[in-house]
Amino acid sequence: SPKAIFDASVGNTQKLILSGDISFSKLINAHAGQLIHFLICQDSAGGHTFTWPSEVKGAMEVGRNPSACSAQSFVYDGSVAYALSEGRTAM
Repeated sequence: SPKAIFDASVGNTQKLILSGDISFSKLINAHAGQLIHFLICQDSAGGHTFTWPSEVKGAMEVGRNPSACSAQSFVYDGSVAYALSEGRTAM
């Protein structure tokens, strides 16, 4: 099944465009105190599901509107990324 790996060492903003359902994702190389911003977007078909990394707590449900994005910010404590916001969908 499709997977997504988010490498926090390449930047605090992680963007993914869904072209299918993502049933597994993982956050790697994050460090304690790091702010991580996720931007999860649907392709022009939309309707795709996204499963957040198990290291992420308080994550919202990603919107499914075609070509729309969902955004949410987190802070990483060394083992878990905790939501700092409720997130925004359908943008």
